[in-house]
Amino acid sequence: MMRSPFLFIISLLCLLCFPTEVWADKICGRVLAPNGLNVREKPSLDSKVLHVLAQGDTFAYFSDGETGIFQTLTDGSETVRGEWVEIILYPKLDGSFETEAIGYLFYAETYTSYIDCEHFRHRLYAKDLYENTDTAATAKAKAALQIDFIPATTFAKHFKTATAQFIQQKQLYQLRGDTILLRTKAKQPWYPVVSYPFGKNGNEDFREVYEYLGYHAQLDKHLVAGSYWESGDYLFVDTEAEEMQARCLGYPSVSPGSKHIMSLAADFEDLAGSYLALFAVENDKIKAIFAFSFKNWVYADQVVWIDDRTILIKVSSARADQPIVVYVEEAKNVVPPSEGKRFHYLKISIR
Repeated sequence: MMRSPFLFIISLLCLLCFPTEVWADKICGRVLAPNGLNVREKPSLDSKVLHVLAQGDTFAYFSDGETGIFQTLTDGSETVRGEWVEIILYPKLDGSFETEAIGYLFYAETYTSYIDCEHFRHRLYAKDLYENTDTAATAKAKAALQIDFIPATTFAKHFKTATAQFIQQKQLYQLRGDTILLRTKAKQPWYPVVSYPFGKNGNEDFREVYEYLGYHAQLDKHLVAGSYWESGDYLFVDTEAEEMQARCLGYPSVSPGSKHIMSLAADFEDLAGSYLALFAVENDKIKAIFAFSFKNWVYADQVVWIDDRTILIKVSSARADQPIVVYVEEAKNVVPPSEGKRFHYLKISIR
């Protein structure tokens, strides 16, 4: 028998995010017992153990969970009375459950629960921040970056003073049909960026459409957005070299001293998480330094540099739009923001 205490968290939360048809009416709990809890095949201590819920694991009830089957147990010097409840066992990636099943969990009178499951999806822990699509990349990310949670107020303080980095000035570009002409300092004063919205040379599969986004004075470069059949990117055009220097999958953000450029985008290849790329600016050239695909958090379209090596970003959990994963190993120490919050705020420092 597992040792006491048989404890769960008390919290009644309003639905703070976008509920799904499947999960809007589910009731959930989280295990606080240091030694975890057994999930059994039937509501009996003699029944087969199907799974062990560790401290911090979350679970969802089948219906309201109540079975009406009560039992009194002696645990050392303590006498504990509680009810067996039905919970849902979900398929695990390791194959230990192939389909959904029902398991039984014993709880004492100290039992409590969450009113819904939605907030579990939006929770991020410190251990989630560096995890990549492979272990080697995770280790490299830890070596290259320091990632920390920050309060929403800290992010808001810096973000409200942020200004636009790329400015559209009429004297620096012209639109001629499907061609954007960019002002340069080379012998040919206008650099053409040609769009092919309906294909090129009769090839309908070849589609390129470009949009002018603006000019960055400190970088002395134009920024153009490219759109293709199944992808898109952002391109820098140098006014001196009269060439495209770098492609970014996500909208690029330039550090205050124009020493670094960070690009953040949804990771379309793995259909979850965020793709982060860092570039250095050296001798007017943009040089790629590294790129990572973070699994557990998604860039939420707000970012601000506070110096040339530190950037603040707004993110959400990559699990937010996925079905609940019940047996997720989570850190024992809870980090801000509080449960139920849809967004988190991170500080990323370049080591």
